[in-house]
Amino acid sequence: MLSHIGRAALATSVLLSLAACGGGPAGIATPPAVSAGAGANAPASLVYTLSGGAATFDLPVAGEYGGTVSFPAFAAPAGATVAASASTDSPASTAQATSRRPAETGTTTIFFYVTLTAAVTITLPSTPGFSIIVPRSLAQQNPSIFYAISGPTASGAVASFRTEGPATLAGTKASFAPTNVPLTLHARTRYVFAFYAQALGSTGPFVYVADGANNAIDAFALGDSGDIPPDFTIAGPATQLDLPVSLARDSAGNLYVGNRTTSGTAGGTGSITVYAKGARGNAAPIRTIAGDLTGLTNLWAIAVDAGGQIFAAQLGARRSTGSVRIFAAGAHGNAAPSRVITTDLIPIGIAVDAQDETFVANLRTQCPCSSVDAFDASADGNATPIRAITGGPIAANISSRLAIDQATGQLSVAGGNLVSLYPILANGNVAPTAQLGGSNTGLVNPSGIAFTADTLVVSDAATWNVRTYARSPLGNVAPLRVIGGPLTTLGSANDIVILP
Repeated sequence: MLSHIGRAALATSVLLSLAACGGGPAGIATPPAVSAGAGANAPASLVYTLSGGAATFDLPVAGEYGGTVSFPAFAAPAGATVAASASTDSPASTAQATSRRPAETGTTTIFFYVTLTAAVTITLPSTPGFSIIVPRSLAQQNPSIFYAISGPTASGAVASFRTEGPATLAGTKASFAPTNVPLTLHARTRYVFAFYAQALGSTGPFVYVADGANNAIDAFALGDSGDIPPDFTIAGPATQLDLPVSLARDSAGNLYVGNRTTSGTAGGTGSITVYAKGARGNAAPIRTIAGDLTGLTNLWAIAVDAGGQIFAAQLGARRSTGSVRIFAAGAHGNAAPSRVITTDLIPIGIAVDAQDETFVANLRTQCPCSSVDAFDASADGNATPIRAITGGPIAANISSRLAIDQATGQLSVAGGNLVSLYPILANGNVAPTAQLGGSNTGLVNPSGIAFTADTLVVSDAATWNVRTYARSPLGNVAPLRVIGGPLTTLGSANDIVILP
């Protein structure tokens, strides 16, 4: 279960001087300088002075935990001092982590917090490196050790930075190399580095979340709840992720990611990257669909059918008329689509049922209003929809994500702050059979939908969280569980998919 070691605050303090001049922030006494290398015997207060080059110093000690921090070389402004504290209890500004069910997720422990507060704003070219000393009893479990960074921006909004790790564990020392991700510490603002261990590993299934803001895919065990770090993350240069906005899976459990790219709305090149089942960390895709022959530009949503065909919904520049591009199973590289549906479409959501009928969320700002159009399995070119759901919440709201519950034959449509369910054969101006929405649900802008046997899982693009609801009854109901908060490291929640 997710726990904290020790309930009494064991915080100690240190003043880090990152400029040539000494001294500390107002109200903080400056203790005598101490050389690096004290390790577990480091005193409660230290002064570190950096000349502008890379340097490594001891961390303050909290309980059985200590170690070192390595700062990269950077241009230190005048008066650049950083106050640091260490604790085995959650700092007051960090939300309390909540319990997980051990049978589902193994044992995860947040064991050590380091808080940095800069006197003036400083920007490091990379996150610091850390070597953390852990008790032998923890090291003997051979855990995977990570850390998550959280803290507000200068405007006060919460800024979450990607989870880093796993560390290299040698004996009782867990080492994190500096990353290439710049880190800005805003003046007089607390940034918390929360170190945590996964001692037994998680068994899944997992909810994968497309975090376009951080170019990452974050995975949480299906039973997770609260402000917790992801079980693992897919991120890094080898992944080729570039503004991931949509997720899908195939029958083998491989993960498909639709990347809009940062220049998408201006007509930049999109891509679809495919990752092997169980991929984690800086994992390279097993296939990539990209290049001029693909025609992928402003990608918004993808789906994969039972046979492995890949369906990509994309808009024209500035959300103009777009297309649905269908790629053969196993397509790789600069592959041309096998079919392209070009009917009057502004497609922002897509789903495929067991009969290979294609459902497209068709955005229109003027009447005929938005609709969900269904095309048969052979649709190509300027094909005529075989059915269309119109009116009601679909016409009144911008319909976005679609999902099909193959077990019950229901089509779910996310629009506005609602999730509406329809029979798969619904046609015309028909009312939904059920809806999820209202103040109790907490939904603001549902952006991804996934089903389990007894729950409906929804991501929200406005609140950057993932909410799980009982399948029945729906309506204005509170979620069973909510994943959200700074420790999740989510900077967005564009779409979700469930994988074993």
